[in-house]
Amino acid sequence: MKILQATLLIFVLNFTVNGQEASHVSNILKVSLTDFAVGQYTLGYERIMGPDWSINATISGVGYQEASQNYSVGHYYDEWGQWFSMQGEVEAQVEGVAMSFGLRKYSAAHEIRSHGFYGGVFTQFRRCTTEFSEEFEAFEPFSELYGLAYPHSVNHAATISSVGIGVELGYHWLAANGLSLDVFAGPMFRSMSRERVFESLPMTEEDALDGLENRLNNQYFLSPQFSDLYMGRTGSWFRAGITLGLKL
Repeated sequence: MKILQATLLIFVLNFTVNGQEASHVSNILKVSLTDFAVGQYTLGYERIMGPDWSINATISGVGYQEASQNYSVGHYYDEWGQWFSMQGEVEAQVEGVAMSFGLRKYSAAHEIRSHGFYGGVFTQFRRCTTEFSEEFEAFEPFSELYGLAYPHSVNHAATISSVGIGVELGYHWLAANGLSLDVFAGPMFRSMSRERVFESLPMTEEDALDGLENRLNNQYFLSPQFSDLYMGRTGSWFRAGITLGLKL
């Protein structure tokens, strides 16, 4: 009888301890409210692992289209000596994926249950493919084309990858009904690599790259998120966002 009582006591104590430990574990599913503005659709997950720290992860689908039309890319004159501008237009289709993983440390143990400030570290990987196409206005050349160093289209596919590591500061609010609101910001250092494949190369690849860079800087003016993706440099960067979530 005593053995049975002792066994029951151990079972009850074990159940109580495990229950207390499990009560500190919460799973929160989140969606970004700000990434939509840059053509990115992000689903996040945070798991509270201890009294004042958590792990988190996000996965994002990237997809948007950019276009720039009716820009002057060069000049020519007709047989009467009249000058005309040759018009060009460009379209870029971007698709890709991004993932991040991080750790967060909350400012106080009790705050993680409802609200609180936190600091964190994270790493991020991003890989996007850009299909870049360009068309020129048809014209009858009487003179050579002026102002266009590379007088050919720059149609190509580009694969752009980046790996980064950063820190963040944020505030996480968790309501009694399980609704979550998370605001964060912080710097990141990233390394970027690019691989481009041109449809044709009437001149050298270096000429094509110079022509492409010149047109993107001086003729075609695309959105900031495309410029950062396509022409961004290795080095410091800044990340910020707002997410809405639900405790599971």
